[in-house]
Amino acid sequence: SEDGTMKKSSVKVELGDADVGDEFLVGVYIDPIHGTFVFNTTAGQSKCPHENNTNPVELPSISVLKAADSIVEVDKPMVFDLEIANLGYGDSSFVLFHEVLDNPDGLLINTFKSDTRTWLLPSTYHGGKATKTTVTLSRGPKLNIYNPVRIYLQSKCGFEWENGDAIDEAVLFNKVVVNEDGALSKSIEFTEPCPEVQWSSASTLGKYKKFFINKDTAETLSVTLQNPSTIPLDKKVTLTSVGLEYRKVSEGFKDWNAGRQNNDKIINFKNNAEDSFGFITADWKYPVI
Repeated sequence: SEDGTMKKSSVKVELGDADVGDEFLVGVYIDPIHGTFVFNTTAGQSKCPHENNTNPVELPSISVLKAADSIVEVDKPMVFDLEIANLGYGDSSFVLFHEVLDNPDGLLINTFKSDTRTWLLPSTYHGGKATKTTVTLSRGPKLNIYNPVRIYLQSKCGFEWENGDAIDEAVLFNKVVVNEDGALSKSIEFTEPCPEVQWSSASTLGKYKKFFINKDTAETLSVTLQNPSTIPLDKKVTLTSVGLEYRKVSEGFKDWNAGRQNNDKIINFKNNAEDSFGFITADWKYPVI
């Protein structure tokens, strides 16, 4: 000062972070204009949220190791094998989950291990290993076809506090169809088992498990089967055909032959008219055996 005295002051600064495992290397500077402190983080590690210029403690990774089979019956679970890992610089807890709003049709999704969905994942950067887990999907109350399912792996604190960007996702599906424009259409699809049909009890096939041919009076045999289901065969989307096959009962004749109509087309009962009692009739052209 002008009178030759000197003044000094001291300021105590405490730097801290509530997240266990966070570490920071901070440079402290004086602003030349305002004389205030300037802090600049230059290194360290952090999470929830990840701070600039530091290594992320949490870096979730989720991938599908093995997808479900393309054909899964409606009463069976669809199984997906997943691999989850923390590629970050420290051990941490993560949550495996799916969004309820993404599942309006009630597909049953099980992403839990035992009674919890929280995973403590070690840092693969420091030698930790990835973890394998299984997600099962089961048919809901109404539909057989659903949109693909997104499964998320997110930092536990980010999940609970809805902050941070430590999140990854995997998309589950078992059907892929190429559209006319070349785009891929993916879905979750459960397959109806083939419907049961039976020979009409009024026919000789139904009564005696055999049939009689009189080639002197006719060239075709009228055969009738019954669909015991209340859903007509032509309404079953996954069903392509219901045919008739035969072979000669003799050694050396092991191959089955498709039954044909008079126009030589293969019999497909699904294409024939079905009455209100589920009976369907086709004219079988006598085979030459």
